[in-house]
Amino acid sequence: MTSPEITDVAAKKSGGWNYRIMRHVEQNAANQEVWYAMHEVYYDTNGAVHSWTKDACGSPCGETLEEMVGDLAWIMAGLTKPVLQFEDGREVEAAAILADDLQKWLSEHRSEKIQ
Repeated sequence: MTSPEITDVAAKKSGGWNYRIMRHVEQNAANQEVWYAMHEVYYDTNGAVHSWTKDACGSPCGETLEEMVGDLAWIMAGLTKPVLQFEDGREVEAAAILADDLQKWLSEHRSEKIQ
């Protein structure tokens, strides 16, 4: 299984992709609704965001349990990156969680019994 951190660096240098949180803003006559979703984000060869999926990514998946867990790790790595605006792809908020905090949380909850 490839580490999300290593893959993210390679993705940005090679025009690849990773998961990122995107902020959606919908304006109607009565109010403004803001919501967040995880999307696949694609980079050009200079590492700049150039496109993203229209729809949010679904649940983690894979052809094997190991692949599904790997996909979940990639999605969780997206929590450690700045939030992007869905309409234009610019960074609009700090990361939802710091990588060290995510690692600490995972370590603390690894020993919990599943009900």
